[in-house]
Amino acid sequence: MLFIQSLAILASIASATTFQAFDGGSCDGAAGSKVGIAPNGSCQKVDDRHSWTVDGDNVKGFYYSSDGCHGQSAQFYANNKACVNINTGFGVRSMCVVGIDNTGCGL
Repeated sequence: MLFIQSLAILASIASATTFQAFDGGSCDGAAGSKVGIAPNGSCQKVDDRHSWTVDGDNVKGFYYSSDGCHGQSAQFYANNKACVNINTGFGVRSMCVVGIDNTGCGL
C-alpha cells in the first residue's frame, strides 16, 4: 500500500504547475518568486513584470488591468517552458492562470 500511495504523491507533484514572472521582456532580468498554481486556478500580481514562463502544457488564463484579477481583461495561452511577453495594449496589474482541472479565472 505504501508503494501505491507514494506513486499517487509523485503523480500529483509531476502534474503541478508553477509560474514565474520577470521584469525583462524575454524572461530575463529580475525574477519573481516561483509560485505554484492551485488546481482551481490562481491570481498572481504582476506589477512591473514584462514576461513570464510556466511549466505546464496548454496553459491558459487572463491578464487584468487591476489588482486581484479585476478590470479590463485579455485571454492568453502558453505552452510548457515558453517565454510569454506581456503585451496587451493596456497596463497589466494581475493575471489569473487556469488550474490543471481547467477551472478558475471565472471558467
